[in-house]
Amino acid sequence: VVATNEGNADLGVSLPKLHIACMGIEKLIPRAEHLGVFLRLLARSATGQPITTYSSHFHGPIPGGELHIVLVDNGRSQIRMSDEFRRSLHCIRCGACMNTCPVFRRSGGHSYHSTIPGPIGSILAPARDVGQHHDLPFACSLCGSCSDVCPVKIDLHHQLLTWRREVRVRGHLAAKKVWSMKLVSAVMRQGWLF
Repeated sequence: VVATNEGNADLGVSLPKLHIACMGIEKLIPRAEHLGVFLRLLARSATGQPITTYSSHFHGPIPGGELHIVLVDNGRSQIRMSDEFRRSLHCIRCGACMNTCPVFRRSGGHSYHSTIPGPIGSILAPARDVGQHHDLPFACSLCGSCSDVCPVKIDLHHQLLTWRREVRVRGHLAAKKVWSMKLVSAVMRQGWLF
């Protein structure tokens, strides 16, 4: 099943004789009966519709064609084994966390330099390559709005806070940033300054 906003998946699979579908291993659901719940949840959280306008159900190749489904791991098994970040794989990619995130609304998706932007991307990208994406967990105000609106109840802001600690523990945080944060923390603890 492919869900889109504009129906472009139908055109993309009906023209070529060879259909290669790639999907992350976390997108598998236990039974076909559960599909209706996910489609309604996705549409309501993404666009506020009762159900998505375009959901394409593929049961096999078009007559005379081929269908190949590629299940992509790309570090997902490692995330799944992590107690701290496992729930991030429950994401249905509705975009609700991005719509409510004050940082995303001001900076836009391109500032995340990752395939998946926003709060969920700031969790998934460092799991893939913490050296390249060590700055993303800090692109967050920790307001918790993303966790509040998440339809599958991912504790996004707690995971971002955990990634901040992980970035420091793994040695990817500049010493200048560590010392400046310690200074700010010390100042904020002094009530008489305010």
